[in-house]
Amino acid sequence: MLNKGRNRIYSSYEPDEIDAVAVARILADAIPVHLNNAQDIDYLHNYTKGIQPVLDRTKEVRPEINNKIVENHAYEIVEFKTGYCFGSPVTYVARAKNDDRVQTADYTTDKKEPSEQSSKLRKRGNEDKVNKLNTLCLNDDKPNTDRELADWIFECGVGYKATFPLSASAMRRKEKSAPPFHTSVLDPRNTFCVYSTNMEHSKLLSCSYHRKHGSGQIDTVEIVAYTDDNVYTTSLPYSMPVADDSDQSTSWMDIVVSGTTQFEVAPNPMGINPIVEYDANTSRLGSFEPVIELLDALNETVSNRVDGVEQFVQSFIKFINCDIDEDTFKAMKELGAIKVQSNGQYTADVDIITSELNQDQTQTLVEDMYNKVLAIAGVPDRRASAGGNTGQALIIGQGWTNAESRALSFEKMFFKSERETILVTLKILQSYPQFKVTGLETADIDIKFTRNRTDNLLNKSQVLLNLLQAGVHPLGAISLSDITSDPENLYAMSEEFIIPKWKVDNTQQKERTGTDDMTNKKQDADSAKNAQRNAKANDTTTSGDNNAQNDAINKAKSEQ
Repeated sequence: MLNKGRNRIYSSYEPDEIDAVAVARILADAIPVHLNNAQDIDYLHNYTKGIQPVLDRTKEVRPEINNKIVENHAYEIVEFKTGYCFGSPVTYVARAKNDDRVQTADYTTDKKEPSEQSSKLRKRGNEDKVNKLNTLCLNDDKPNTDRELADWIFECGVGYKATFPLSASAMRRKEKSAPPFHTSVLDPRNTFCVYSTNMEHSKLLSCSYHRKHGSGQIDTVEIVAYTDDNVYTTSLPYSMPVADDSDQSTSWMDIVVSGTTQFEVAPNPMGINPIVEYDANTSRLGSFEPVIELLDALNETVSNRVDGVEQFVQSFIKFINCDIDEDTFKAMKELGAIKVQSNGQYTADVDIITSELNQDQTQTLVEDMYNKVLAIAGVPDRRASAGGNTGQALIIGQGWTNAESRALSFEKMFFKSERETILVTLKILQSYPQFKVTGLETADIDIKFTRNRTDNLLNKSQVLLNLLQAGVHPLGAISLSDITSDPENLYAMSEEFIIPKWKVDNTQQKERTGTDDMTNKKQDADSAKNAQRNAKANDTTTSGDNNAQNDAINKAKSEQ
């Protein structure tokens, strides 16, 4: 039975307690856990290749019609994840220095000194060294190595990458520009890492083993364990009889589990553990593992659907009130017709027993299960519609937003392990100053995934323009608009163009502000004068009205 997620292997030892005896005891406890993981990894790897349970299905009714159809959606999910995250090479870029100071840098001033300071603050340190490191990794075929690693990660939830220095003889066979190291992907079915149970969960050792065919009839298993300080090696018989003339045998695993394995110890020339473990997620689940039951149900449904069609075509023939022998039935099938005769009150008839599967209901079930698979696995549905024709509505409705959020979450897991690989690579390069990478540290390097960000480009560019007009720093505006996966690089390339365009001259701004203040004061004065004038006019009008009223009263009295 498949265990969901690969178990991480722990030991109670501390890193400073590791020796040959401790390694033997650690592996004695680690091998059983690893073998359980290896069994699941092998199952998931074969499942991706199309070796799935539906191929072993049996059918009790009409067993001669037993179609075994594999709709390999597991391969579809793994290929999408790998292509979406690693379709473009993962690269290294130099990290900008003093990021915290840049965020508060005043790029709106008209004085040259602060503006130049802002430009210097944004300048990336060790950019030439990082570019050389990228070139060396590219010459080592890093893109294909990462893709191979991604296949294992998305298939079974874990992957392993090892970086070793090239030997002197191997260096002589390479070109002068070839890197002095080689990175390879190890099979997780025979590789594992062991961590301490302390609060830091420090890596104690990494182990890899392989079967080696001997010159005689005895095969051996070569086991290599790495720590930061030493390399532990041993060679065990793949299997050996328990006693002379005995049919029973013991395997190399039994020897390791006994904890008595004798290891040869040699110093680790690199001074660092060369094997790095990569996790797909915290549960160490494969990309299709959460939906594997739905995938099995889809295969069964599709197989039964094809069976239903075939059974309808090859339906049974029923004979009512007539006897047909085998020869007559064969002649009927060849001629395509048969003659029957009723016997008295019993009417003879020949008919086909039909029971057709409802294809509409079956299709509804298949689509429902398939949509659930895509939603849980985080794969977009290219056939879906969000009810609108706008670009953003389609992106959300088809699941691309969900796929992007899943990819971003995976990137964070990948960064942690990739930094360990970078550290191993830099350790090796310290011994080769001719490549001009010495002195570079992991803190100087950022890891960049490059994905297509041209979707909904019109809206993103409008957001960028609005933010720049609002006075947001160009680097922040580029990051918020999501127009590129590397805002730092785009800002560095555009700095000499974007800063002069959006820089505000403080002197002009002050003059403009002073002019506006004078205009406002003049408008206030004019408003005050108008108010006084209106008040006087109102007083004059009121006095005139009062005099006219008094004259009318006096005239009325005189007439009386």
